[in-house]
Amino acid sequence: MKNNIVSLKNYKIAILVIIFVALFLVLARDRLHQWDEACFLSEAAYNKDYGFKCFSYDHFRLHKIMLSFLVDIFGTGLNALFFIDLIYALFVVITIFNLYYFCKLFFNDTTKARYIALIGLFLPITLYLGHKTISEVPALMFSSFALVCIAKGLKGNSRYKIFWHVVAGIFVYLSSISRFDGPVAVYSFLGALFVMSLFKKPVQNIRFKDTIIAVSLVSFVFV
Repeated sequence: MKNNIVSLKNYKIAILVIIFVALFLVLARDRLHQWDEACFLSEAAYNKDYGFKCFSYDHFRLHKIMLSFLVDIFGTGLNALFFIDLIYALFVVITIFNLYYFCKLFFNDTTKARYIALIGLFLPITLYLGHKTISEVPALMFSSFALVCIAKGLKGNSRYKIFWHVVAGIFVYLSSISRFDGPVAVYSFLGALFVMSLFKKPVQNIRFKDTIIAVSLVSFVFV
């Protein structure tokens, strides 16, 4: 009986997640392409054999490679653009799922993590990034993966601490080659964690030594 109640509860949560994600995709869909999107898309479609001209290629390298790959698959028409937009919107959804998982690991509180993720899903900046083929989207996604790995390294099994921090450094690197300032979110968190670990009563039982290890390993792999 208890297992049936748990299964029903999980089923309801899954339905709500699908509804919220669908609502996000609808609200974020504005069909407006602004700022550097037009440049990125045109270069991914027509100029990839001749180099990227609008912005420094090194600053957005992975983002432009991803766009070129998607253009090769879907083409260059308006229908193709819709599918490329949709994939980038799903990148935002993945980022929010990572936010949920990060909060669940860091605070050890599933309910709090759900509320934070739900708020994050419908923040104005999140809705703005939905269906936007701009470099911030993959950069944030890779940074969110890095934060999850850092949380697993800090809160998980100590035997795998170094492994998770090294993987986090790899994701930070991927974020930086998607957009040169992409890792700012990760290092802002590490900076805050460094300050909090100096308190007499460490936040979430994360010690100063653990913070130094995390910062050092992530930075070493990234550099």
